[in-house]
Amino acid sequence: MVTFKRLIFVLVVVEVVLAPTLHAYQITVPLRFDLALIRQQLFTHLYTEPGGRALVMDDGRDCQNIFLRDPEVSAASGKLRILTLMEAQTGVFLNEQCISGKPVQGYIEILQEVLFDNATRELVLHTSDANLYDATRTKNLSQSPLWNLAKEPLYRRIGDIRIPLQPLIDDVRLILLNTLDWPQEEIGRMLDSLRFGKPVVDTTSLTLEVSYMVPDQRRYEANVPEPMLSPEEIQSFQHRLNQLDAFLTFIIKQFARSGDPSLQQQLTTILLDARYELIESLGTPVTPKEDPVTLLFLRTWDRLAPIVREISRRMPSQNSLSYLSFITAVDALAAIRAAGPGLGIEITSDGLRRLARMLDAGAGDPLIYSMEVDPELRKIFGFGPPLPPPDILPDRDIPEPQAPRPSSAEQRAQRLRCLISQTSEIFRAPHAFAADPQSELKRLNGWAPTPADLPEYLPLVERLLFAAAAEMLATSGLDKMFHQVYRNSILATAWQESCWRQFIKNGDKVTALTSAAGSVGIMQINAKVWRGLYDVKGIYGDILYNARAGCEILMHYIKDYAVQKGEHNYAGGIDNLARAAYAAYNGGPAQLSRYRCETTRQTLKDIDALFWQKYAAVKAGRVNEVASCYR
Repeated sequence: MVTFKRLIFVLVVVEVVLAPTLHAYQITVPLRFDLALIRQQLFTHLYTEPGGRALVMDDGRDCQNIFLRDPEVSAASGKLRILTLMEAQTGVFLNEQCISGKPVQGYIEILQEVLFDNATRELVLHTSDANLYDATRTKNLSQSPLWNLAKEPLYRRIGDIRIPLQPLIDDVRLILLNTLDWPQEEIGRMLDSLRFGKPVVDTTSLTLEVSYMVPDQRRYEANVPEPMLSPEEIQSFQHRLNQLDAFLTFIIKQFARSGDPSLQQQLTTILLDARYELIESLGTPVTPKEDPVTLLFLRTWDRLAPIVREISRRMPSQNSLSYLSFITAVDALAAIRAAGPGLGIEITSDGLRRLARMLDAGAGDPLIYSMEVDPELRKIFGFGPPLPPPDILPDRDIPEPQAPRPSSAEQRAQRLRCLISQTSEIFRAPHAFAADPQSELKRLNGWAPTPADLPEYLPLVERLLFAAAAEMLATSGLDKMFHQVYRNSILATAWQESCWRQFIKNGDKVTALTSAAGSVGIMQINAKVWRGLYDVKGIYGDILYNARAGCEILMHYIKDYAVQKGEHNYAGGIDNLARAAYAAYNGGPAQLSRYRCETTRQTLKDIDALFWQKYAAVKAGRVNEVASCYR
């Protein structure tokens, strides 16, 4: 008998039906066992001999034995069909001596009915028939002496495969206790109400329909929060978002260890989009009837689930069980949320920890939110080793700027035209540092430029940006035909994001330029979005480090997204790469094509239009116009 230690099933489609009673909803959920998973389990419980073979019979004297290997699992007329290679040794004994026959190969077909045992809550794969075929799989040998020898031990060896549901129900119970704002007895009644339908086998899976009752959502309507959150509520909300980020980062790293580069990029894309959405959530009012952290979690899961299922199919059996148990638990939450937004689901820290430890029971706290550079995360993103350490200079005194004299609009415009004219000559200088580049960097770190500084300040920044871009181009592998687009993008992005400033004057103090969303410095790197990839002190305190980070991020979006997705093949040509990369830089990978979509929000269209103006100016050699920022 083969017994699976844990039930694995995948929730695929949720159908909500209003029950006859006004106090509960009936949820009907098809539970799917991928046939690939059943094949994996055959290796865990049946094909356990060296070389992945299954022992059917062995006389212990190397005269008569039968082994199976290389099973294929499919469907046939509503049954499971296992087709497996048979290798047999069919000697005979005469006077205690084995007269060896020629080794025989053939194929055994095993047909299994799928039943459900309500008494034990087990799915039963019952062997109903078996046939022997020759090595070409065409000639039926079920009347041969060999089949007479193999049939009885084969049925004894395989028997029924029983898949217990109770272990999974217990796992899901623990998750629900930590995520549903219901009394525990209500959760118990829901789980006790489970009813199982007749199993159905199709070409790719075995499906079992399960129904259970959830309370009428009107009994758990969430309280509408006050329009203004208290500082404590805001702090708690931010803490929960941080915990969700830590959890998503933890599981993305777990899944990425599968080693498939194409899946890794899909995973990092989902993580980045989730982080951009986390940042946006901080400035969005809380939804009255639903927990925004839970909604973000479930939206991310919608994208993540197919990838995790694919990863689980490629993993060793024991690991795949853990992964698919995780899938089941999260899908259970999604199913209940689909029954009604008022059912009170809230993803708590305990719930997230339990989910994470389904993947790695021995892991430390999966909700630790660290700002330290994580080399593993950088590797998953394809970024390689950490950037060179930042050179954060000690604070220095900066002369007070002269108070501007009142002037008319025409006088201010005249000074601006003069300033642009002055800087244009300096910008024509070679893009290289002076003999002592370190001294120039020290001048830029801590320099909050005034309009009077621009003829000296802006050319230094341009050289710094070109140097950082050149470093990235030297190791990126980006096709040379796209190099100039990339260089122009760096200058235009730094212009758009910061007017080429790392520092500004805040009263008497020089501080890093920081946006309301927490983006910092010349390239406006958001420490929360890029957490684990960059040194936080570096992006605040070192203009070159910040520039290098921005160059790396833009390279990622141009090379791994814009070029890979063929944005340069749309109307607009090669410069589309800059527009697409900046859209992703500004809003995450999901925003890559927004610059050419009619449905893009007007506010985003305006942002992209401003970038495009700056990019066009840089491309046309009018980079000196960056001085217009300092009106």
